[in-house]
Amino acid sequence: MSRLKKIILVLVILAIAALGAVRAAQVISARKTEDPKRQAAGQAPLVEVALVTQGLIEEKMLRTGDIAPYAQVTIYSKVQGRVEKINFREGDRVKTGQVLATLDAREAEAAVAQAKANLEASVARLKQVRASHGDRSGRGLRIECPHGDRRYRRAVRVDSLDSGVHTDPVHNL
Repeated sequence: MSRLKKIILVLVILAIAALGAVRAAQVISARKTEDPKRQAAGQAPLVEVALVTQGLIEEKMLRTGDIAPYAQVTIYSKVQGRVEKINFREGDRVKTGQVLATLDAREAEAAVAQAKANLEASVARLKQVRASHGDRSGRGLRIECPHGDRRYRRAVRVDSLDSGVHTDPVHNL
C-alpha cells in the first residue's frame, strides 16, 4: 500500500473514533441529569402535568374534497310561466307538498280570457249562422271552440234555437 493511502486510512479511523467518543460523552451527560430513583426503577421519563380547567375547546380543520347531496331530485312545473317568487334557499330542507315557487299568473289569466273570448265568438257565429239559414233542426248540435285553453274546448250543446246556448256550467260561462 502506498504511503498516502495509509495516511487516509488512519485519518478515517481517527475521525470515526472521535465521533464515537463525542456520542458516548453525550449519553453519559444525559444519564447524570436523570432522576436517580427513576434510573433504578427503569421507568419512563416524567411528563409535564397541568391542572384541569373548564373552557371551550375549538378545533379547526381544513379539508378539500367533493360534497355530494344525500338525495338529488329534478323539479319541474306542470305549466309554463315566469317564476315570480322562490320560497326557499339552496340547501334548505323542504317537505312534500310545500310550495317551492310561485309563477306569474298574468300569462295564464290572459290565455283563459282569450279562450273565453274565442268561445263567445264561436257562440255568436253559431247564432248568426242559424239566424241567416233559418235552421231549426239543430237540436243536439255540437260545436267545438278551435282556440283557447283545454278546459274550454268542451262541446257546446244547443237544445233549440229558442232555448239558447248552454256552455260549461262548472266554469260559469
